[in-house]
Amino acid sequence: MLSFKKYLKAKTRAKDGLQNFLATDPSTVIVDKPLLKKLLIVFGCVLLGFIFHETLDYEMSLIAMTGAAVGLLISKKSFEEIAQEIEWDTLFFFVGLFTITFALEDVGIISYVTKFIGGIRTEWLLSLALVWIAGLCATFIGAVPTTVAMIPVVRGLLASGANPVIWWALALGACLGGNGSAIGAAANIVGVSLMNKHTSQKIGFASFFRQAFPLTISYLAVSSAYILFLEFTGW
Repeated sequence: MLSFKKYLKAKTRAKDGLQNFLATDPSTVIVDKPLLKKLLIVFGCVLLGFIFHETLDYEMSLIAMTGAAVGLLISKKSFEEIAQEIEWDTLFFFVGLFTITFALEDVGIISYVTKFIGGIRTEWLLSLALVWIAGLCATFIGAVPTTVAMIPVVRGLLASGANPVIWWALALGACLGGNGSAIGAAANIVGVSLMNKHTSQKIGFASFFRQAFPLTISYLAVSSAYILFLEFTGW
């Protein structure tokens, strides 16, 4: 909070914009309530499909694309109209992140990290290493790709007798480490993209990193203290 104190004093223009927003009647924003209800049903079905995709034996990508296609048919809009409102740069950025993640696995870097972490015999040191490795990786390649890549590592460590606390170490490291850069988390990417698109203020990777990374280091330090507490108390 102290770091962002200078941003707490909103500018007059921002205050006016917020007042106008609060004065808006929500019912006037929804221009087609029947369509909204239909699309909410489709959205609910997609969520159920995601939850039970293993039982149904369908890929999540197929479920998502089916939901999108049904929504497109229900809305009776052309793909060209819908495509103009899609954040294509954000989508392709995620494609690139996951491509990098699987490439790291194919060339053996993930295996190297597994061997490095697995070589640490002291339990509390292993947990700390996982917090910081997951946190720094999440900062630079994203929280989701980091989690996808590190889950097999954690499972391998558990199979060799590691303390289950390492699940918390991975969760805290990947989640909080994602705050360190504009590409660290989906919310960061989407938020920065929308701000750059719809406002006069532009946020780049460097400016975001300068503000966020020092705070992320403090988050990881607090997480390390919590992990040590779990390790030594046995909770």
